[in-house]
Amino acid sequence: WNGHLLMNQFVYGQLHSVLLEWIAFWVFLGVPLFTMVGCILASLQSWWEITILVWFTSISIAYIAFCVVVMYYEFRANWEVTRNHLITNLGGHQDKSLWATTKRAILLRQRHVFGGVV
Repeated sequence: WNGHLLMNQFVYGQLHSVLLEWIAFWVFLGVPLFTMVGCILASLQSWWEITILVWFTSISIAYIAFCVVVMYYEFRANWEVTRNHLITNLGGHQDKSLWATTKRAILLRQRHVFGGVV
């Protein structure tokens, strides 16, 4: 069992699968359970609301981090394709800086959208 295959591939590619499982446990169950136990031991009347808020916050942070990493890989792959397109189609001596590649990607997208090709 190597659960969380997508997270293991994108987010934690260098981590061992056991460490990934422990991180997932603490984010999804460990922190909310310890919050619940602490609130109950402190005899708080609103222990359920606090636990739910902590659970929702920890899951939201985990998924936002996951989305940011996936978007990073998507942008990086798009940049690599555009940069390689610049090298192969326009000769190997073109400017390969981040700004030139980004500008070329925007121009290619505009040409595709407004080019009239159906």
